Amino acid sequence: MHFTEQELQTLSTEIDAQLSELANSEEGADIQKAVRSGKKRRLPKKQAAALEQATNEPADSFLKKFAHAAKQDLCVEGGMLHTQWKKYGDLENESMLKTFGGVLMGMGVTTAFMQTAVIAVSVIVLHLGIKAICEDCD
Repeated sequence: MHFTEQELQTLSTEIDAQLSELANSEEGADIQKAVRSGKKRRLPKKQAAALEQATNEPADSFLKKFAHAAKQDLCVEGGMLHTQWKKYGDLENESMLKTFGGVLMGMGVTTAFMQTAVIAVSVIVLHLGIKAICEDCD
């Protein structure tokens, strides 16, 4: 999936806004506590709803498919996003948008819902962390 520079900036700004909203919410704190304690992960409601709208399937099952599809870049040692996460403890929005856009396109997400889906997946991955997402790849 190819996004224009303007689209990358707009999408990146939206990711940061949604992450900030989650970080400052009770829901976000509860999700982080669950992740740290090893409990079953919960997806943020806003992003789960957006993902369900964009894909017409339950967010949890779609995210499992996504994790498998993104495994090489995200979960495997030496993958571009995995290396970035290991080095910086974070992912660069632009790299993530480009990679995830391609994965989502390959999974059949339509262009009409691509921006909604790529924002939702990016926020979920960044909020939960790669380790929590990649558990579905094992």
